Amino acid sequence: MSGTDGQGEANGNVKLVDQLVLSTAALATEGIDVARIAVSGTVHAVDAVILATLDTAESFVRSNPLEPLAAAPLDVARQVWSTSAATLNEVLAQV
Repeated sequence: MSGTDGQGEANGNVKLVDQLVLSTAALATEGIDVARIAVSGTVHAVDAVILATLDTAESFVRSNPLEPLAAAPLDVARQVWSTSAATLNEVLAQV
C-alpha cells in the first residue's frame, strides 16, 4: 500500500483520518459505558422505590378487611416487577 491511500502510516506519522476514526470510536465506547451505568443506576433506584411501595401496600392490606382480595394482586405485581428488573439488569450486563 502506498503512503497516500488513507490507510496506516505515511512518513512515520499516523494520518489525521486514522486519528479521527480512533478518537471517535473511543468517544463512542466511553459514551455507551456511561449510558449503561446511568441506566443501571436508574433501574436500581426504581427497583428500590417500587419494592418499598409494594411493601407499604402489603402492610396496609394486611390491616384491612379486604386482605383476601388484595393480597393476590400484590403478589403478582411483585413477581412481575422482580422478573422485569432481573431482565433489565441482564440486558444491561450484555450491552
